[in-house]
Amino acid sequence: MQIDMSSTQLKKLLMFLLITSSFVVKAENFALDELESWEKNIIQISNSSGNFHKFEVYIADTKSKRKKGLMHVESLPRNYGMLFKFDTPRIASIWMKNTYISLDLLFIDKNQTIIKIHNDA
Repeated sequence: MQIDMSSTQLKKLLMFLLITSSFVVKAENFALDELESWEKNIIQISNSSGNFHKFEVYIADTKSKRKKGLMHVESLPRNYGMLFKFDTPRIASIWMKNTYISLDLLFIDKNQTIIKIHNDA
């Protein structure tokens, strides 16, 4: 398919595309930039064989952080994640609005034991 455009129309289209794509990049970077301001911790999880796996996690320890979660995040480095901290034990549900990456969800009880895993949520 070929589209005939004047050079002025082409310049306007290119400018529109550049402006539009810069907003998309800024929105994606904003989500990651915001996460970088959150507290992070290293956690270790051991499996039944006694092997340890380390993860760097962002801490979601307020209602607003838990609500925001990983919204609009396009990618995370390997072995990164988010830890949703609650003050008291509870049955929790996870809201996945605007979550663009596949996640493994681990539910951990008050004794720091994994009681449920949902792969590729």
